[in-house]
Amino acid sequence: MRVVEWRREEQKGPEGLPRPLSPIVDFKIHDIEFVEMQNEKEALEAELRSSKCHMCPKLNQHHAEMHYRRRLESTIQEVQYRLSDAHLRYMPEFMKRLNVLQQLGFIDADHTVALKGRVSRELNTVKDELLATELIFDNYLTKLSPEEAVALLSCLLFEEKVDVEPTLPESYTLHSVFFSVLFRGVCQFLSLPVSL
Repeated sequence: MRVVEWRREEQKGPEGLPRPLSPIVDFKIHDIEFVEMQNEKEALEAELRSSKCHMCPKLNQHHAEMHYRRRLESTIQEVQYRLSDAHLRYMPEFMKRLNVLQQLGFIDADHTVALKGRVSRELNTVKDELLATELIFDNYLTKLSPEEAVALLSCLLFEEKVDVEPTLPESYTLHSVFFSVLFRGVCQFLSLPVSL
């Protein structure tokens, strides 16, 4: 049934059915705030029934036009926000990060993800994907024994806070120095303070 026909039927009221129950009269609710709200509701319903908009034969068409207009207004607000300063305040930081990724070779000049970037994306279990990728692409892990490679990579996976500084065997000292130099290089690109 069309909305217009339903509204007309609603105004006539079905014959033979009892009137709707009134909370004030039938349920004897005499709270002043409730009575005021109920009277206001009944006045709004009477105004709604007397509105000629509900008798308009083009009500469905008008409703569709208003819905389309509201969607357009919402889209305009979203586009305005995207162009506003509030949205663009993170742009300098974003550009810096793009510059770092480009200098390290993770993306090319067109901002397309390079091989290093794809490898870094797959390293999602390490704390520092850039550092792990640099270790892989510098072929540093090939110089190490399997135990040394695992020990080095485990540094990227887990960081436990302890009061005692761990002691490294003599053979790991050289690797520790290389790892520190590589870490410092990445920190310089990122403009981060170096803390080992």
